[in-house]
Order: sequence, then structure tokens, then C-alpha cells
Amino acid sequence: MEDLIQNYLEYRKTLNLSPATLRLDRTGLRRFQSFLAKQKLTITTVTATTIKAYWQSLQSLSTGTIHHYLVTLKQFYQYCCKHNLVLLDPFRNLELPGHLKTIPAQVPTPGQLRELIESIDITTWIGLRDRAIFELVYSSGLRASEAVNLNLSDLDLSNRLIRVCGKGNRERIIPFGKTAACYLKLYLKQRGNPANPALFQNRAGGRISRDILEARLRLHAARLDLRLKFHSLRHACALHLLQNHAGIRSIQELLGHRCLESTQIYTQLVPLDLKKAHNRYHPREKEVRRLG
Repeated sequence: MEDLIQNYLEYRKTLNLSPATLRLDRTGLRRFQSFLAKQKLTITTVTATTIKAYWQSLQSLSTGTIHHYLVTLKQFYQYCCKHNLVLLDPFRNLELPGHLKTIPAQVPTPGQLRELIESIDITTWIGLRDRAIFELVYSSGLRASEAVNLNLSDLDLSNRLIRVCGKGNRERIIPFGKTAACYLKLYLKQRGNPANPALFQNRAGGRISRDILEARLRLHAARLDLRLKFHSLRHACALHLLQNHAGIRSIQELLGHRCLESTQIYTQLVPLDLKKAHNRYHPREKEVRRLG
């Protein structure tokens, strides 16, 4: 089974999936391999009952992780069937649980985020870099991995656009605001190693890492008694746009979500006053206001 898993993972690499997805694939298949070893089973003797027992063994994990592990395993068996490595697919009569999206935690309010970003000391090069990164990510909803991988050539400062390579190597060009542009200009004047194409650099002039991004945000947030992850900036961008009546499809495009379902989770955090919306936007109510 070891060789089969390795061959399958090599095949998955050819699909331009993100490194994080590939890591989850590997972890999930290794976990299933260990489960089979304890049950003294092989890949060819797995039945629907075996899958249900494995499913039950995952209950201590998050819903999203369980969903990913089961979908990965189902796709693995489809691959095995296609290549005649197993006779029957144990998933053929099984219905997998839906991926229950959870409401994002740790989303700062606009006031908290303003206080956090404006508290950064920009008289130092590191502080100016942090401010430029946080402003850009909050303005454009970048993932940490996307911010880390930005190059100077991806930045169109005059038009306030940035080219981003997201999950699955899907490229998108997205806008950012005037405030982010202002601090990016200041940062670029002091940007370090010109030989390094990376937009955001570390103290040594190399490309900044995700670990540094997380650590710097925690440091600045802790001074204000806030407990935030770097991804909180992306959540805040989406939620605050939605609260200010941006269209859900526009937010989906900005964030680079493949499915609208991933973006719609933010609507659970926005209270909707249907009566007020009806009075404001329904065409017949507009006519009444004109008559009055």
C-alpha cells in the first residue's frame, strides 16, 4: 500500500493543488493506512463497513478535516478502480457528510483593526513593512501564503492592482485601496535587497515567511489585548465589505473562492433587517416615497 499511496500523491501533484491540500491528502491517507494495519486489513479487503468504522474513528477531529480525509479517500479509491487495483469501490453506496462551514472566529471590528494597524511604529523599517503588509492584506483579502509569495513585479502601484497566485495556481488580479497604496510607497523606498524579487522581505533581505507574518501580527495584537491570527485580516476584509453592502459575488472574486458557498459563510455574521431592506429597495416602496 505504501507504493500505491506514494504513486497517488505524485498523481495529485500534477493537478496543481495547493501545498496545504497535498499535505492534508498525505496525512489523511497515512492515517487510513495505520487504521487498516490495526484492523489487519488490506486495501483490497476494505468494505463500506470498514469505511464507516474509519469514519467513526475520526470523530475527535474538526468537521472540515473529517470531510477532507473522507473525500481524499473516496478519490483515492476512484483512482484505484480506474487503474484496476481494486475490484469494488467501498464508497459506491456511501453518502459522505457535507462540509459544514463554520463561522470564522477572531474577526476584529473595523475600530479594533484601525487601532491595531495605527499602533504600529513606522519609524522603523520593520514597522513600516508590517504596516504595509497589514494594510494590503486587509484591503485585498489576501491569504498569508499569497502575501508571502508576492513579487515586486506583481504590484501595479499606479493602478492599485496586484497579481495574486492563489490555491491551485489560479491567478487573479485584484484591487487595493488608497491607504494600502500610500504605505506600500513608503515601504518600497526602504525595501531591502534589490536582488530579491520578493515584495516583502525579512531582516536578512530574503523572502518573508508565514511564520514571521503570524508572529508579527500576534505581537502587535497582544499590545492591545487582542488574540488574532493572520487569517483574521482576510476574514475582516470580507466581513467589513459585506457589512458595507458589497455584493457577495464581488467578494468571492476578491478572495479567490472557487465556490460561492465559501464566501456565503460571512453572511451569517451580518444581521439582516428585512423590513428596512424592503422599505429601502423595493420599487413599489420607492414610488410611495415619491408620492409622499
